[in-house]
Amino acid sequence: MYTRVMIVDDELLARNQLCAMIDWEEYGYVLCGEAEDGLKALELIKELQPHIVLIDINMPLMDGVALCQYVSEHYKAVSTIILSNFDNFDYVRDTLNSGAVDYLLKHRLDPESLLDVLERASNKLGKSPNTENTHDSAGKLEERKASTADLESVIQQLAQSDGSALMDEAAAAILKPYTKNTVVLVMQMLHNVMLAEKHIGEDRSMFIRSILELCRQLIGDVHKGCVAYTGHGSLVFILSYPEYRSETPILQSIQTFADKVSQTLQMIYTVSVAFGHSPVCHQIDKLPSYYRHACDAMDRKITHLQSEPVVRAPGTGGGGTGFAAASPAGYNSNHANSIGSTPMMALTIRQEKELLASILICNTSQIDAIIDEVFIAFTARSSGFPQLTFLIEEMINLAHRVGKKIGADVHWISVTTDSSLPKSSHLPEIQIWIKALYHRLVEDIKRLQTQGKYSKNVEEAMKLIHEHYLQGITLEEAAVTIGITPSYLSRIFKEETGRSFTESINHFKIELSKQYIENGNQKFKEMYSRIGFNNYSYFFKVFKDIVGETPHSYAKKYLKNK
Repeated sequence: MYTRVMIVDDELLARNQLCAMIDWEEYGYVLCGEAEDGLKALELIKELQPHIVLIDINMPLMDGVALCQYVSEHYKAVSTIILSNFDNFDYVRDTLNSGAVDYLLKHRLDPESLLDVLERASNKLGKSPNTENTHDSAGKLEERKASTADLESVIQQLAQSDGSALMDEAAAAILKPYTKNTVVLVMQMLHNVMLAEKHIGEDRSMFIRSILELCRQLIGDVHKGCVAYTGHGSLVFILSYPEYRSETPILQSIQTFADKVSQTLQMIYTVSVAFGHSPVCHQIDKLPSYYRHACDAMDRKITHLQSEPVVRAPGTGGGGTGFAAASPAGYNSNHANSIGSTPMMALTIRQEKELLASILICNTSQIDAIIDEVFIAFTARSSGFPQLTFLIEEMINLAHRVGKKIGADVHWISVTTDSSLPKSSHLPEIQIWIKALYHRLVEDIKRLQTQGKYSKNVEEAMKLIHEHYLQGITLEEAAVTIGITPSYLSRIFKEETGRSFTESINHFKIELSKQYIENGNQKFKEMYSRIGFNNYSYFFKVFKDIVGETPHSYAKKYLKNK
């Protein structure tokens, strides 16, 4: 029998990636259900009786620790595995004490470690996963697998044809379930970081499997259509609409489906796509020529998109690209990568690390300097449509990621993007808009650092420290700004924070230096001036006094544990 596995995670993307990470049935497992929060998980566990439950630590209504503890107490025959983005000892201790088999970090999870912990969870239950099943179940599984493999093979052959030959009888027989009112829909992913050159091997394969799995879910009924990946970021759908008698509702349904796929991929993966579809086909052996028609329609759509100004356009008619952009003035569009080729990375690793560190320390001048550097480099590359849209998306995604990491409400980023992203391709305007986005994020971070922790006067003093640590601020200057006496500020500050005003400034600076180190910037003799120390020796001494070890030792230990 197959070992039944259930996934509990409030993020659809995370659930989808887990589903696509391995071929579950090949290793003796079957995914029996998914839930987006702990309470729904309890209902499904009772109904589906899974053997293993993969649980996200942070979820609404009931978190992973509470769910793990409940399962341990009420379902002795169920093994739990905790997944999280956070490497926190308290989480590890609480979940393991609650009966979890193991605690895995999402960003380190790969097929090998997943299979290893699944095997340990199975062994804990006294089960050994295998690919044996009852005769009927095994027969159905193999039949389904063979059908999927054959369909993908036929679609891939279709994509390799020149459109002139008829489909052979064997291929036509495989596509027989889709022979009435058939439409070929071609989808091209325009650009995505997961398809960039550095993402190869298993990472790339997992991403493609995840996209395919999501598209199959959007199709819904397997008798209505099928999809296959044909390489270079291109997918081909064969869709059938036997319930309709005229072509108008069929083409309307194709449009609705394309918009739905586009919006979903943009929302979950930040993938921009273009579509092209064929007329309605009534003779299945002629699908090769209809496929060529769909490709021509998609090429025309992409050409049209490249002539439009930058807009945020989820679900636009027939294209559904998320972003559409022209090659900005002064850019040579002949240098733009062709569709399906590998796009340039918008940010270098160094730029991303420095931008991340600058956001976390709320240094807007450094943020502006890095953004200026990014746009100067972008202009020098004479980049075109895919690179411009990719740059915009990557900058927005980075802001969203940082905001979410520090616990800010990042919903406004999506709202701002949809409502105020410049509709012209004028680069300076886009550059100013991105800076404003990051400045607002910094203000949110500053508020989170002090809000609700202290009285109004001390909160105001902490805010002044965070704003003026670089050039320096004295207790007297802070007191004058707030409107109270220095002696009163000194007393209440010590009472509420446990530190003197000067000690708090140094502690804040050292926390900033730790952020730099943890984000990969270990050039200590350059770092000290960025966080407001006058010389390296004093920075070294203060760091050791506060942290208990030298900056070099801290960096070495952090990298070892990372």
